[in-house]
Amino acid sequence: MNYRKWILLVIGLFLIVSKFFLKDNFNLNENDLIQKEITVKAVRDIGNKNSYDKYVIFSDNYPCEFIIDNSGGGASYWKIEDKVKVNDKLFVGINNSQANNLNNKGKVFIYSLNKNNSYIFTFENYLKERKSRNIRYDILGYIILIFIVYKLLKSDKKDN
Repeated sequence: MNYRKWILLVIGLFLIVSKFFLKDNFNLNENDLIQKEITVKAVRDIGNKNSYDKYVIFSDNYPCEFIIDNSGGGASYWKIEDKVKVNDKLFVGINNSQANNLNNKGKVFIYSLNKNNSYIFTFENYLKERKSRNIRYDILGYIILIFIVYKLLKSDKKDN
């Protein structure tokens, strides 16, 4: 077996393990969310191709960083500067288990965002976007697996 086959085989096995055994263990539901009011001190777009994090909101009320990831209700499609300004009062939906992190300098993820009694995104929007992202990654993974199997079978026929 030549080195190309070994490389394809290793990549294929990695994809199989990651697709079927390393599932997205996100199991948050709406009952796990609590609403906290914050006053916006600063907002930054931190999105890049190597991270799921899209925006960070700094608050006057808490020292933590409030993170909106790319799943956040289509956060990848809009600019936060159009939605949130400094000194805005927001209600953020966070995981109840992260409430202890509010007074630390860590990250707290936002799953819903409400301004002036109007949602910028809801928890349902968040779940829909997350599911859509996972489906895209699954499709890409299956296409790569099919390509690897094709290449391995094609090279076997050449060897015979």
